[in-house]
This record gives sequence, C-alpha cells and structure tokens, in this order.
Amino acid sequence: MQIPMLKTHGLSGSLKNYSAFSITYEYRLVFRFITDNKALLIAIGTHDDVY
Repeated sequence: MQIPMLKTHGLSGSLKNYSAFSITYEYRLVFRFITDNKALLIAIGTHDDVY
C-alpha cells in the first residue's frame, strides 16, 4: 500500500516488508502497515541511520 500524499514507498532487500517516507530532506521514517488504517513505526532517523 502506498499513500501518495506522503510519497510512501516500499523498501527492498532485508527491509522488503517495510515502507518509508521522508520527513524532511535529511530524515526518514520506516514503518510497516499492520492494517489499512494502522502502521507500526520501526525507525526514525537519517538515511544512514535507518537503512
């Protein structure tokens, strides 16, 4: 599932079950959809911190 307003995108490799979006140019939020209306937040940090 993707949310166009947030520009969410699915990840690949070892994070293939997760999605992410940019909070700012530097910071990302990684999460996993639990249902259509709920998400589990996994990590918040810089690109190097979360990937």
